[in-house]
Amino acid sequence: VLKYDPSGRIVDSWGAGMFIWPHGFVLDVEGNVWTTDARGEDGKGHQVFKFTPDGTLLMTLGTAGVAGDGQNTFDGPADVAVAPNGDIFVVDGHGNNRVVKFAKDGRFIMEWGGEGTGPGQFNEPHSLAFDSRGRLFVGDRVNQRIQVFDQNGRYLAEWPGIMASGMYITDDDVLFVADYQLRFGIVIANASDFSEIGFIENALPEGVAVDPMGNVYAGEVSGRNLKKFVRN
Repeated sequence: VLKYDPSGRIVDSWGAGMFIWPHGFVLDVEGNVWTTDARGEDGKGHQVFKFTPDGTLLMTLGTAGVAGDGQNTFDGPADVAVAPNGDIFVVDGHGNNRVVKFAKDGRFIMEWGGEGTGPGQFNEPHSLAFDSRGRLFVGDRVNQRIQVFDQNGRYLAEWPGIMASGMYITDDDVLFVADYQLRFGIVIANASDFSEIGFIENALPEGVAVDPMGNVYAGEVSGRNLKKFVRN
């Protein structure tokens, strides 16, 4: 995990040798850092980690190096999101096709999904984000759509025609979608009705984030870089 200041200067790092394929990444409301490890080998991987902002490990979900679909195993967990009440949601999408819900202490609560194209089914679900209403957005990538659920897995809506590798929703419900496979950029839309309000070119992002000043960050896997787009 690499930590930068706003100018792009690296100020901290941790976790060297800990991950096989660090993948999903999110900050919770307390500033804790969550990340997933979406591959497994040599007794490592297929896990979700929670760190303090300075890199102290607080929680681990999943069984190290073990691929599975049980209550404490994952197979390629792609992303993680934390609800306002602390419940933890993991999209287990590189090997399984499910969303798994845990209590804030790591206790398994439920899961939903399964392979398919119908409502509540997935094909390589890859990203998660919450809007201000507590609705969970799931980037159902190979099905080329975003599905929206309540926190008990009830299907609410979907946005077709987009391959969401990464998502970020601001406090005022502006949705930023990293789509490097179909739309080739960052799509900006209203989270309430998916109406599009903008597009950022010159990026092939798998991940996207927005800072408090409105600057947008795109993580490009193919180029192994991080791009910053400054708000006008």
